[in-house]
Amino acid sequence: MNSVVALLMIVFGGSRYRKLRSALTAVGIFIGIVVVVALIFLGQGLRYAVSAQLRQFGTDVLIAVPRDITNPFASLLDRGEFRDKDLAAVLDVDDVAKVMPTTEGKTATAEFRGEKKTVLLHGQPWALISTIFEESQGFRIASGAWPEREDVPEVVLGAQFARTAFSRPLGLNDALVIKGRAYVITGILHEIGEQNHDNAVFISTVMLRKVLGRRDGFSVMLIKVEPGVSLADLSGKVERALGAQKGLEQFSVLTPDKAAQIVGDVIGMIELVLFLVAAVAVVIGGIGVMNSMYTSVLERTREIGVMKAIGATTAHVVGLFLLESGMFGLAGGIAGSLGGAALAKAVEAIARGYGIPFLAVKFDGLIIGQVLLYTFIVGIIAGVMPA
Repeated sequence: MNSVVALLMIVFGGSRYRKLRSALTAVGIFIGIVVVVALIFLGQGLRYAVSAQLRQFGTDVLIAVPRDITNPFASLLDRGEFRDKDLAAVLDVDDVAKVMPTTEGKTATAEFRGEKKTVLLHGQPWALISTIFEESQGFRIASGAWPEREDVPEVVLGAQFARTAFSRPLGLNDALVIKGRAYVITGILHEIGEQNHDNAVFISTVMLRKVLGRRDGFSVMLIKVEPGVSLADLSGKVERALGAQKGLEQFSVLTPDKAAQIVGDVIGMIELVLFLVAAVAVVIGGIGVMNSMYTSVLERTREIGVMKAIGATTAHVVGLFLLESGMFGLAGGIAGSLGGAALAKAVEAIARGYGIPFLAVKFDGLIIGQVLLYTFIVGIIAGVMPA
């Protein structure tokens, strides 16, 4: 134990005299870790947000989207949209009780008492809110009520948006100015613990199209089935109905279980890629540690001779250099983890500023521990040959 403490004192003492080289050696690992840790934390937050959103769907609702959700890269390039005639085709399918067209994630500038913010708009018909949102997804009005007329400028707010979007909390009958038009707040939702909806402004489909300057199109269909009907069976019928629609090139019809599986597979693949990137980045940093350690060994031959002369064994000398290289790796890992966490929070803040609240950070202590252990081991391995 005493020998380990003595080695640590020598390592830290030597690092103080070689501050610039020590810092540059750790930077090689820091650069790779900082980006990867930030992406992993954001990926964990995205997984949590998506899972929370999927949990809001009940066991009697299908989700239809106008793109191939199994190909996430194509989906990013072409989001697609359903048309009103696609909605009509689904409504004609046997065993479909109701269909709620929804447009999510549209942004606009809103103003309240002279303060302007970018807000996230969700559009849907008010007439179907209680059937789909309340009965199947657990949405509840905390105060006020859902609007009744589709063509009246009224909105309902997510709980967190009402509290924190502006410097002063929004309340019932306040007016939120969107695109130069005042929208009266008729209701505020209970908090459901899912950022995408807790931070949103809910508006009727009719009024959202006026805000966007459009006459057609929406991004999601929530399809409520008749009691006792199998979601899997109805999914096939809806797919055939949409497949017969001309001009609709891609679409996906998902049960909640299937959607969760696909999302988990996609995010898992992304996390695997990030892990491989992390491995390569840290190995490259390890090469920098190896180079620095070779230089250190050559510079300290006299010091090594003195240590041997006063009784240090070969094991002590080798242990000194292995510990020193491991500390370089650990220092880069610690700095990279802190920098990655800061970068992730900065990206989250920027995303929120642009009305994208679901890109949130989810910290995981286990991941930090694994990163630090990995960088320490890579540092030790990099020091084996010089030692």
